[in-house]
Amino acid sequence: KAKKETTKQVVVKKKIDIYEMQASVDKNEEDIKRLKKEAFLMKERIARSEQQAIAASFKATIYFKFDGINVANGGVSDIEKTVALMKKYPKMKLKLAGHSDAHGDEQYNLNLSVKRAESVKALLIEHGVSPDRIETEGHGENDLVADIDQFNRRVEVSFISWSPVVKSGLSHEVLILTFPGSNPGRASNSIS
Repeated sequence: KAKKETTKQVVVKKKIDIYEMQASVDKNEEDIKRLKKEAFLMKERIARSEQQAIAASFKATIYFKFDGINVANGGVSDIEKTVALMKKYPKMKLKLAGHSDAHGDEQYNLNLSVKRAESVKALLIEHGVSPDRIETEGHGENDLVADIDQFNRRVEVSFISWSPVVKSGLSHEVLILTFPGSNPGRASNSIS
């Protein structure tokens, strides 16, 4: 009888061990889920930091000749850099804000600024960017930035949404692209 009790005790201990191991496995699974969530959130923070770094270091301002809608040669490199960024971040969307100088009729300048934004959009599409990722608007002569007209004849590129990571929290946040070396002074030749 003492041997049977010992066997029962062993069986009970084994069952207890099995329950404890299962509890340990369950806890480990919970820890794995928690660690996966933490890793996801860390990737999200890294992506957000990368996006903020890009926004802080890039600016695309594309300049135009007087009364022109064709992008000046100096703007071609900004177009190429914008396309590269759009390819790197396939969920990114842009806003193109067209501007004009203050010469001429206000309504004419507003229409001209819209045409400039549409001209840049056409080039981006030509380089493979989907049209549904680009919004355009015209500001006419309302947002003059300088006394020198060539700096006012421009299209500014800005981000309107980022989505490299699900629920990144950056949707509809406007980030300005800045391309070092943008030079309106190189706007001597136009491209079609």
